[in-house]
Amino acid sequence: ELRLRFKTNYPNGVLFYAKGTQNNDYLTIELRNGSIFVGIDLGSTPERPGATVIQAGSVLDDYQWHDLAIIRYWKNVSVKIDQTVVYEESQSAFNSLDLDGKLYVGGAPNHMERGITVRPNFQGCLENVLYISPSTNAILDILLNLQRQLPFYGLEQGRVGSGALCEDDSLNMHSYTFKTFDSYLEVFRKPGATSIDVSFQMRTFEPNGILFYTNLSEPRYFMVGINDVPDQDFLRLFLDEGQLSCTVQLNGNKRTVRHRRNNLHDGQWHEISLLLTQYRFNITVDYEPEFSNTRNNLSTTDRFTFSTNGDQVNRETTMNGFVGCLRQVIMSGVQILPRDITNNLTAIIANDNRPRTGSVVNHGVLLDACEMFDRCTPNPCRHGG
Repeated sequence: ELRLRFKTNYPNGVLFYAKGTQNNDYLTIELRNGSIFVGIDLGSTPERPGATVIQAGSVLDDYQWHDLAIIRYWKNVSVKIDQTVVYEESQSAFNSLDLDGKLYVGGAPNHMERGITVRPNFQGCLENVLYISPSTNAILDILLNLQRQLPFYGLEQGRVGSGALCEDDSLNMHSYTFKTFDSYLEVFRKPGATSIDVSFQMRTFEPNGILFYTNLSEPRYFMVGINDVPDQDFLRLFLDEGQLSCTVQLNGNKRTVRHRRNNLHDGQWHEISLLLTQYRFNITVDYEPEFSNTRNNLSTTDRFTFSTNGDQVNRETTMNGFVGCLRQVIMSGVQILPRDITNNLTAIIANDNRPRTGSVVNHGVLLDACEMFDRCTPNPCRHGG
């Protein structure tokens, strides 16, 4: 039996690895695309391979704590992640799991070993890593004994910080959850810029939604999840049936660039960037750019918004606001952090009755967390559900 808690922003990594020295037995625990994969082999023969893989959970790279328990009784293996339990029977002809080598927690020194399919080691926080011996029922608190440096357990410490609280800000990518179509962030910047430069990481299960919006004539503002005003110039970055598109209307001329990548509503994190200058129109998805040459007489206003209430703009489109998570939100080279955000619009009004430059106002967005639920796991959705 093995139990542990983990917390991470990274979708892939080796959490645990152990193998036998006299046989092919092994046990691996991996994160793959935000799901747990447990690989186990009680012994293989040329006639009967014994490798078995069990998948459980999804969207586990949300920087929230998750509890994992793996229990084996003979050939029966159960994997419990939070409140979800998956049962599987080993394909092996044998009943015992002989792990007489070293146990590796948080990674493995050799990723060419049998059962390991992802390249990076785990990046994040671990606690309560308990290994219960099947023969003696002795409980080995792996991290505790690592701190005490008890050599007879054969524990080896690599590049890991043990004994510290999970408060390393470098691990926190500062996620924002837009839980409804009306959730949004307002960002105020100095007006008059001749370019728009925005980047963020996005995760959603919704195929449609406005990610980013601004009016390019008064009143001007950027929004994620909003509808446009038809009689004003605007920029709208949005998902359309899982594809990223951007529409710009300037001086009555409307132009749309549509990225070739699709299925961006798969629940995985995707890198998104937008660059609009007087001569270049560029949207990028996962480092794949889509260019369009243009000539714009562009001058931005002071208001930018990430996801917003469609009632505040016109009815040129019936598209809803964005529902999902954003993180590492950067505008013009400056990252938006939770400490910069206020819930009170009146608190940021300056003496000239305009919002102070650099202010960010929250409207129903959950800060520093990505709380998304995959409704199609573990029960798969069918027929477009």
